[in-house]
Amino acid sequence: MTKALYCIACGTIRTFRRNGGLTACECGAIKGWWVDGARGIAQLYVNHLDDRQYGRVIGLHNGFLRGAAAGTAGQTDDGNRVLHDLATDAPNYLFDKSRRSCWAVVIAPGESNDTSWATDEQFLAKQQEATGGLVG
Repeated sequence: MTKALYCIACGTIRTFRRNGGLTACECGAIKGWWVDGARGIAQLYVNHLDDRQYGRVIGLHNGFLRGAAAGTAGQTDDGNRVLHDLATDAPNYLFDKSRRSCWAVVIAPGESNDTSWATDEQFLAKQQEATGGLVG
């Protein structure tokens, strides 16, 4: 699954950095990173707990994205419906027909087992990692 940070407050959508570094929305309310990019585990963080209402993760089904971008199937309405049917045949995933029935999902951190809110300690550790320990 491809994931992105989404801030409802400012409308920013940002992919998580492949190197695990921090990314943030334009208004600065929401920050996020890959905890384990290979396994698709991401965290979001807010400085003020009230801002959690603005933080979401967008999940996109990789099979749908690749099929649509490859050209042939994604270029027709019928092809898109076939890709959608394949993407929503995903037992145990939010994409599945029995759940969201869509190749794209918008969730709050913690709504899936591969997303969560970071604690202050986890965010501080991530900042220190990013700055080589120079956090003031």
